Amino acid sequence: MSKIKLDKESIKLEFSISRDEYIKSRKKFLRQSKTVSNGNIFFLVVMTLIEILFLCIGEYFFSIIIGVLLIISYILIVMLYFIQPGRLYDKTEFIKEKMIFEIDKDGIKSVFKKGKTETKWFIIEEVWESKEFIYLMQSKFSYTIIPKRAFKNEFDLVKLQQFYKEGNDKGKYINIK
Repeated sequence: MSKIKLDKESIKLEFSISRDEYIKSRKKFLRQSKTVSNGNIFFLVVMTLIEILFLCIGEYFFSIIIGVLLIISYILIVMLYFIQPGRLYDKTEFIKEKMIFEIDKDGIKSVFKKGKTETKWFIIEEVWESKEFIYLMQSKFSYTIIPKRAFKNEFDLVKLQQFYKEGNDKGKYINIK
């Protein structure tokens, strides 16, 4: 594959994130980071079946222990996956405000209502690209999302990838489902 030669002009993005977009992106992050995975769900279903079996055979001691753990697990999953993303959006003002990003070979400059930040490429461990979002992963649980709709065209996405790869030789650019 030959390297595409692009001009080094910066990419300017201006966008706001809606509540629905934020919830969708947060759920995608939870699934991709394996915080909520198919394995977790499968384990809960199997444990629920074991709980039913213990109740049927009259083994109440283990049934109570498993039942309490299952209730706690189901509550945590529901809170984390279904309730927390919307509540986080509702309570965090800067997520709702208009964001201005300037992306270039040095990193990302962000302008918010209450200030400015500059993130160098070496700070971003990974970039995840999904169908609708770009995730700039600073750590396992800290990230910035950019909706793909904020990019003017496909070339700006390619430029972002090129800027990142040139600015962070240890980082990974990952396409996710």
